[in-house]
Amino acid sequence: MRIILYSNTRVKKISLPLEAVHAEFKIITIDLTKSILRRHIKSFFELYNSNKSFNPSIFLTDNLDIYGFICLVIAKYKKKPFIVRLRGDRIGEGYRKCKIYLSKRKFLAWLKEKILIAISKYVIKHSDGIIANSYYVKDKLRKHVDFPPELIKVVYIPCDIDKYKKIVLLKENNGITRLLTVTNLNFEGKYIALKKALSEIYNFLIEKDNTIFFIVGNGRFLSDLKEFVNKLPCRDKIKFLGFVKEIGPIYKSCDIFLYFSFQDAYPNTILEAQACKKPVITNYFGGMKEQVIEGKTGFFVDLEKKGELFGKLNILYDDSKLRVSIGEKAYKHVRKNNNFRKIGKDFINAIKEINKIRNSV
Repeated sequence: MRIILYSNTRVKKISLPLEAVHAEFKIITIDLTKSILRRHIKSFFELYNSNKSFNPSIFLTDNLDIYGFICLVIAKYKKKPFIVRLRGDRIGEGYRKCKIYLSKRKFLAWLKEKILIAISKYVIKHSDGIIANSYYVKDKLRKHVDFPPELIKVVYIPCDIDKYKKIVLLKENNGITRLLTVTNLNFEGKYIALKKALSEIYNFLIEKDNTIFFIVGNGRFLSDLKEFVNKLPCRDKIKFLGFVKEIGPIYKSCDIFLYFSFQDAYPNTILEAQACKKPVITNYFGGMKEQVIEGKTGFFVDLEKKGELFGKLNILYDDSKLRVSIGEKAYKHVRKNNNFRKIGKDFINAIKEINKIRNSV
């Protein structure tokens, strides 16, 4: 099996697992430094010429929109199987954007997004199979596009466990209990969920003198979140760290990891916290439901139920042995289910199963 991997971002989420199982593949990346027209033309010819230099048996891409369409056209012209790796609910996100554009009377942006949604649906419908990164994404896709469910396989994203194993503490906690979240505040669903959670977290921070909550991440909603926090009575116990490139030491130095979102397929940050042996508290939504085992590797909370988040925080705050125990189980869970070799095998098996089903039709 010879795979052309066509990607523009996060290519290592696929390439490293494939390397771990010694798969034969070639990466073609999209040069985002060039103009839109030039990068499309360059991508087209690189994919077209790959047949001469590499002779692939599979075209695999994690792109939809126009990039995915280019890969689809080349694959069909070369009469090779074409498989899409879905990292999130692209169609659903597109519909959400359209509503926002209409509400702001941005009609050109609305039209552009509508066209991209139509192209993405076309790419999916004419693919030979889909590899989703969670069952949540698979379920969302089936609501948006009529596609055979047996041709939608689920392969989780990997986590570089050994990378976090080598990291040392940033500094000792000195009796301070550190809460941490790492999030992308460019997404409204993440901002809204964190803001809702903060309404409970601040009660916990007020009651527990030796606690601090660190928020890592940037984005267009950061200023709104800071404005909200500045109105809280415990604002001095909430620290904004912005974007942090080397996040490992911060994970290692926290005691409890928190993550809240209303739009997530399978967040990396939960895996990274688990790789650092941290107990996780998150809301029961999206791909997070597939990452945490209730009471074993962390806790789920309903952000609509007053006092539930406070209660789970209190349980972990009062019992340091429980924090360590849950953190150890979380580490073992992610090491077993999200290591590069496991994910690489799952990728290859998913491709083989899709080809087998297609060839039997």
